[in-house]
Amino acid sequence: MVAPGDRAATLRTSPTALPTMDEFLVSRLTPDELTLLLSKIQAALAGTPTSNVPLPTTHDPTALARQHSETNAEHVPAQIFSTELAPAEAVVKYLKEELGWNYHRIGVRLKRDERGIWGTYRRATRKMPTRFVITDPRYLIPLDVLCTRETSVLESVIGYLVDSLHLTFSEAATLLVKSYSTVYTTYTRASRKSGNTTPYNEEQRVKAPLKPQGGAQAPFGNPTGRKTTGGKR
Repeated sequence: MVAPGDRAATLRTSPTALPTMDEFLVSRLTPDELTLLLSKIQAALAGTPTSNVPLPTTHDPTALARQHSETNAEHVPAQIFSTELAPAEAVVKYLKEELGWNYHRIGVRLKRDERGIWGTYRRATRKMPTRFVITDPRYLIPLDVLCTRETSVLESVIGYLVDSLHLTFSEAATLLVKSYSTVYTTYTRASRKSGNTTPYNEEQRVKAPLKPQGGAQAPFGNPTGRKTTGGKR
């Protein structure tokens, strides 16, 4: 592990370190968060307490989520999978209510039957009548990732968070409000299905003890709501 002093020295001397850090911050923070971070850095350089830096004008979570959704219409926030809804129900509800898509468009985009989408949305609204409130829109899941038939929705989400966004199992568990064992098992199962012979290795990372969630939920277009043998879909 690099010591804090060594890391600071690297950032000062390496010509490639700063662009890499810039790309990381831009990919993880919203425009308002970047503005706030810049203000705090400027305040620190000027010797002003960073606690005196005001929040950006637009800092309402719902407004931030709406702004983010307008520019990311082909993505859904990973935070929607932390609710009591089944993953498929969360996706359909978000596309219907937050993006304003009709059943036909959702079905075509997700490669699912329109009637199944209608049933999934009805179940979602019964479980969760209120709309989503997205407070952390940094982690986005592309819809293309959710359209595969090889893995379940939850398997696809966790696989993308770990393999593409490089979250640890503990970080993914915290974001999705799942237990560490659920995330690890789901990721391992998805890796086997997709033929990944070199899955992510987190043996030396610290496990975060989190409360496990409830049982399996109904997948897309399953009006019976029966539990599946492969866990959540």
